[in-house]
Amino acid sequence: MFDERTSGLIRESPALRGVDPALLSQELTQVYAELAALRIRNQGASSDPELSAKLNRLRRIAIIYEAAVDKGAVGEARRGAAFVAGTAYGILARAFADEVASARTPLATCSIDPAIAAPLLFLVAEQNSDANEAARLLDNFRSDELLISALVESIRDLATEQFEAIIRRAERLRRTRPPDRFSVTQQATQALYGLCWSGIVQATALLLDRATPGNAFSSFETPQLVFDEVVRLSTQRIDFDGGAGQLISSYSGPRHLARLLRHVVDSLSGTGIAGLPNPEGTNAVIWKGCRMQTTCFCQRCSRTGATSLSGSRRPLVGHVFSFTIYGSRAGRLVEL
Repeated sequence: MFDERTSGLIRESPALRGVDPALLSQELTQVYAELAALRIRNQGASSDPELSAKLNRLRRIAIIYEAAVDKGAVGEARRGAAFVAGTAYGILARAFADEVASARTPLATCSIDPAIAAPLLFLVAEQNSDANEAARLLDNFRSDELLISALVESIRDLATEQFEAIIRRAERLRRTRPPDRFSVTQQATQALYGLCWSGIVQATALLLDRATPGNAFSSFETPQLVFDEVVRLSTQRIDFDGGAGQLISSYSGPRHLARLLRHVVDSLSGTGIAGLPNPEGTNAVIWKGCRMQTTCFCQRCSRTGATSLSGSRRPLVGHVFSFTIYGSRAGRLVEL
């Protein structure tokens, strides 16, 4: 299930009580193989008590390693923790894919689905091809709620580097806001998720060196500040009069998503190809208006089909790429 490079990344993840990073790749592979065998037999994960117990352990591993990403792991340990959490969430999403598609929203007031978390954590781990593959889990989600659909589709496009699609969707849905027919809780949930969507659009526009399309949500100087505001608004302390007690109001689903997106945007900041200075001897105006095509030829990307890095970010270490930029000068095609 893992090549030597990703196995090495897993071994870089922090050691936890009851979890040995040196053995994690084998454990993840075993659970995935057992799940695949059940699906071949057309059985659900819940039909096997032993596998259900392993999936519960996998869920705990995913939560703990994601917390390590969020609260202190740095460098290779952070990338390793993000990769482990993303892999675990991806397996969990596949285990319950049929149930989720028919019974649950991927973005609820109190939680987000593992299929949402997996590709974002792979992005934090700087494993683009894995993020691309994990994003396919989002293809089956359908929602009658326009904001939720826009957000889920934008997360999928972010993971697959379909950045133009994110901008086009935002321009098309610039007036979208939470419906008045919803309850106060539903409207608040949708507003917080709407802010997350707005942050994704702003981050994408920065990567492409484009103006951010307007929308019905508050604007902020940076996408990081958007996600910080979602985190702030998602948890509020309510004090009762007379010192009778305290209540904590929490929208943990939007808060969880905002924290993940904050880490993703931090890792993407300053990496857009569109923001690179023009090469010496080229026209800056033509460079800015160029259509860029970047293709990766490394074995991993070729195997998964995640070869297009168009208009996105600098290729990662270990990738082998071609970088071709086209523009027009006096009616003549210019290749830089």
